[in-house]
Amino acid sequence: MPLDALAALLATLGYSATRDARAALLRVRLPLAHGAAELLLIADAEDGDLLCLLPDWLVLPSPLPDENARGRLAELLLAANFELALPAFELDPHGGEVRLRLTLPLAGAPPGEAQLARALAAVRHAAERYWPAAQKVLWAGADPQAALAELQVAVQR
Repeated sequence: MPLDALAALLATLGYSATRDARAALLRVRLPLAHGAAELLLIADAEDGDLLCLLPDWLVLPSPLPDENARGRLAELLLAANFELALPAFELDPHGGEVRLRLTLPLAGAPPGEAQLARALAAVRHAAERYWPAAQKVLWAGADPQAALAELQVAVQR
């Protein structure tokens, strides 16, 4: 999948993308309610899929606020993944990076405008929706299920 064509498609959707000279990927500025993030769009040369990766959605501090913080966050992310059709949260077991991953199975074909727009919207929605709950769980020691319940109440308003 040609990255230049993908960058042009992103431009029609209102996103600016820069090509990484060292790798076969585009860097896309993704505006979020809590600040902008860098989304990576990676063309998989082996199977032709497009990987949408939001690295560093959250990076666990060192030291952790308390000894149970990682477990609470993992429980929250597990529940969030259960609620989401796509994308999925991943917690790096070694470094503590939390990222969002969405793969578009394209088999080498270019994505359609609606398909790409939906993928970007799904990543943005998940990143924004679960950010407040992750902050409460990590920093305030909130129970993951209670933090998720607060999200449900906020949606119903």
